[in-house]
Amino acid sequence: MRKRYTKVQNHKVMDLVEAFHGESRSLKIEVPTFQRNIVWSQNQKKELITSIKNGYPVGSLLFYEEENKNLLIDGLQRTSSLAAYIKDPTAFYDENDIPADLVELMFNALKSEKVIENGDFDYFDKNFRKEMRKWISKVSSFNSQVFDAFLLLDHVKEWVETDSFFENPTLFTMMYQNHGRDVSKHINSIREESLIDDIEIPVVIYNGPYENLPEIFELINKQGTKLSKYQIFAAKWDKTFSYNGTKQEEYERIIDEKYSSLEEYGYKIYNRNNQSLGVTEEKSYLLFDYLFAISKDLKRKFPILFAPRDYKNDDEQELVSVDDTGFMLMSVALGLPLNKMAYLEDRFVELNRAGKIDRFLNAIYSAASEVDQYLRPVLNFKSNKRVLSNNAVHGKHQMISIVATIFYAKYDQEYGVSPDWPSSQSQGRRDYAQNIRLHYLYDTLRSEWQGPTDSKLKNSLNLMDISNLESSQLINHDEIAVWIRKNSRYLKSLSRQQFEGVLDNWLEKQLERKEVQRTRIHPVEKLFLNYLYAKKIDSFSSMEYFYEFDHIYPISLLKETAKRDNTSFAMSCVGNLVLVPSEVNNKKGDKWWDEFSESKEFEKFPGELKEMVKELLLEDPSSLHLKGFVKNDQLKISREDFAQIMQKRFNKLKVELYKTYSIY
Repeated sequence: MRKRYTKVQNHKVMDLVEAFHGESRSLKIEVPTFQRNIVWSQNQKKELITSIKNGYPVGSLLFYEEENKNLLIDGLQRTSSLAAYIKDPTAFYDENDIPADLVELMFNALKSEKVIENGDFDYFDKNFRKEMRKWISKVSSFNSQVFDAFLLLDHVKEWVETDSFFENPTLFTMMYQNHGRDVSKHINSIREESLIDDIEIPVVIYNGPYENLPEIFELINKQGTKLSKYQIFAAKWDKTFSYNGTKQEEYERIIDEKYSSLEEYGYKIYNRNNQSLGVTEEKSYLLFDYLFAISKDLKRKFPILFAPRDYKNDDEQELVSVDDTGFMLMSVALGLPLNKMAYLEDRFVELNRAGKIDRFLNAIYSAASEVDQYLRPVLNFKSNKRVLSNNAVHGKHQMISIVATIFYAKYDQEYGVSPDWPSSQSQGRRDYAQNIRLHYLYDTLRSEWQGPTDSKLKNSLNLMDISNLESSQLINHDEIAVWIRKNSRYLKSLSRQQFEGVLDNWLEKQLERKEVQRTRIHPVEKLFLNYLYAKKIDSFSSMEYFYEFDHIYPISLLKETAKRDNTSFAMSCVGNLVLVPSEVNNKKGDKWWDEFSESKEFEKFPGELKEMVKELLLEDPSSLHLKGFVKNDQLKISREDFAQIMQKRFNKLKVELYKTYSIY
């Protein structure tokens, strides 16, 4: 006989929210530890609430029924949004939600009362919406006692009395008597639309064997919003273990911050203090929690390596959003290709059982620190006063490949420093730093790590297919280490010949740009200039200046020429860029460099600053003028001629790069 483990119920929104807050006697809901984290943005939450108000389907929640309580298996994003809305519905109401009919009513009423005589509707529309949103934020509720038409009119009256847009503010008092009832109709309509308490949400309730939950969780997420592969792995990782090493306190703090953030939404985290699923009284955690903490910690300690340039998140989401750094790095450091990450729990638990986990983690952090020291001078070099912006342009796979390479090269099977690892002051260690630094630039210039990168990461570390491994078998660390020390390209020097073709192809692509106005300087161009100037600026470390990227040949003249002659130029290609102290750049303005270098303004600068500028220009300023192309104070130059000048300038930049880094 077929077993039926599933039933469907409908629950009102308010009943669900009260259950989340532990305020319902009839319904108890908790969140199991392996559930997904709260990652929806405010816009996504608002879209859900709008869909519910419009009567659209929003999908069902999935509960696991156990001993008079329900575990929320799928739907945390939706339920957290419902809880947030019930707590503060006005936070979901913005200027665009204010009905156009209400705006028109207020404008026409104010005109009929002569408060407005000649005012522009567009101005009123924009500013009335701002004022009403301000009022809604102040009352912070759609309750009839505070969300009232006459209280809105009181707020509008204050605005009218302080804005010169209104010709006769003293006449506003007639608004209450003549138009209060009409305004009330709109306010009541807004209030009614805000009520979602009694709307029913479908809930699928499963009460079969608990061990089936991870599989169900994975099946559910083959449709709709996808979980990351790491979260799906987490649904299948059910072992807990204790870590009592040097990073214990930091990891526990990060994990507790995550669950505290969830609890602030009103949720109870299932088994947070019990052995079976999550955090235990003895501070045992799921592997997912450890990797979550490791990822956060690595990003905070080594932001240049592991925090992408565009990483932006609010504090709340930063606490609970899942980052994949720790998942990926721990996998490859234990010899696992990313497509075999499902084995990671067994590897990690076995490592802990062998008493090696603290040494392993310390080795990982040491390798990351080593790479950070190698790359920091060119990714985030600084003068005494200002740290230049982080010009890192890598993806996670590229950086994890580099860090894992150093990890294997430096440490043996027991995670002690290998006797083959060169000492800190040796030429071999300096060579490693130089090689890593140059390979980073080389790979970036040729877009080596774009596109599918899992296989590139696997091949860079010579990770083997492990489909036939026993679940408890650890990878032979030393075999990988021997291969890396002998074959890894990161540990080998790059020749001038290798760089030459890559650099020329890179410039060729830049010269294809058809720019007719100022455009942003591309991150790769900034990175190249960082490499070019890092050591020069470091040699002037006694001088405290801000630095800016400047165009050698003024953009204003190139723009004017492009418009006049119906042409275009690669205005912001690397050949037209230089890094100079902002104090100098501000004085220079749109002048030619040769003209500015002979001006009284330039002569007033200290001698060491003038020397520094000439060093950064890489040539005499008198040569930085398109004299043969200026006629009657107008720049007359073709796209082809400008490209040739950029090529000549770039050739000088290449020579400087080769000389700076001893590339032969």
